Amino acid sequence: MGMSKLGFLVDVVEQFTVLIALDVVSSLIGLVSETKASARPSPIVMEHCKALSCLYYLLQRFPSTFSGCEDGAEVGHLIILEMIVTVNLSILKSMVFSKDYFVAPGVSFCATLQVCLSPEELGWFIIEGIFRGTDYSSLDANGQSITRHCR
Repeated sequence: MGMSKLGFLVDVVEQFTVLIALDVVSSLIGLVSETKASARPSPIVMEHCKALSCLYYLLQRFPSTFSGCEDGAEVGHLIILEMIVTVNLSILKSMVFSKDYFVAPGVSFCATLQVCLSPEELGWFIIEGIFRGTDYSSLDANGQSITRHCR
């Protein structure tokens, strides 16, 4: 075998990307269900951050596997992408986790958006998410309120 060990492992992970993602999502769905059933997550909840890091790696390293851009991509791959989005949003909307725990699902959610959206759509998604409801007509060129200058 003339391949380096790391290259071989990347090839194996690439072959089983969808199965790995499905395993991670299943584990995270179990975590979300557990937290809905009881008020507090178990002490090993931070272990799930590693699972979310795994999702991030898979989404960044093999995005075409999930986006349907790959030749012969199956509908199941898109369903797993939908499951990833759903579980990330479920975790991010939950009130039972500590602030430290929200970093991993936030990063995983952003990686998922990068797979789902074009760069332009992602830009608009971010702008709408941050500035939704802001009335830009009352701002001057420097972003200062016009009414503030009138006083």
